[in-house]
Amino acid sequence: MSDHNQEIVVGEADGSTGGCSDNPWDGLLDQLNEGDRERDLYDDIFSDFQQQLEKREAYIKEELLAHLKVAKREIICLGWQEDPNQLILYPGSNSDRTMAEVFGDQVVHIDPDSKALALLQKKGFRTKQMTIEDYIANMPDGEKIGMILSYNAGLVPDSALERLQEGGIILANNWHGSANDLHSKKGLELIGAVVQGSEDFVTVQAAESLLGKVQYLDNGPNGYVNYDPTEEQLEQARAGAGIVFEEYRSPDSLWIFRKSSIKSE
Repeated sequence: MSDHNQEIVVGEADGSTGGCSDNPWDGLLDQLNEGDRERDLYDDIFSDFQQQLEKREAYIKEELLAHLKVAKREIICLGWQEDPNQLILYPGSNSDRTMAEVFGDQVVHIDPDSKALALLQKKGFRTKQMTIEDYIANMPDGEKIGMILSYNAGLVPDSALERLQEGGIILANNWHGSANDLHSKKGLELIGAVVQGSEDFVTVQAAESLLGKVQYLDNGPNGYVNYDPTEEQLEQARAGAGIVFEEYRSPDSLWIFRKSSIKSE
């Protein structure tokens, strides 16, 4: 009989219990018990996750709320009037109800994410589960858009601009270059902007100065970042080891555009 077997037999014969390392069945039981504990942990995590999902609500973005209130004040000064029949679109809304908080129940929240929209639906807000392109394609002939909010949701498609009524308003920030793109479009007039980090409204010239991109340098392992490089420094960085980064100058500002009246030629 091998030493290993003899060890087990002796443990049975003299009434001793032996160590876990001595009995292979004990090790297997420990593994099974450990598996049960892991499953319990996963169950607890999953249950907590479900509870957190159930607690989720449609939310308000505080800075956007402040900016929209300023923008509303300014467009009212331009002659814009509230109309419960006016179509107001918020593409890429996710579960954000801020636009409806300022402009009312006629705001249509458009997003492909059904779970995000469900949180808005629970609160009675209007929603459409689709992309903005699909929404425009399915609009009735002759229907016009009164206002669009483009906030962290990419560029406003040309099809939406074509459906925007004369004098219609677009509000846009610049995280994805939406305001930059709108400023380049014919037939859209820049009114001004609400400056990020404040509730200050600025008119056309100052609003234009907030558009565009800024470049800065990461000069490598020393960790020094140059946020105001000269053109010569940029050229040296492009030719050498430095890294040139670009970002939009004021991504969280909110620009106001108005569709110009079409004049007969």
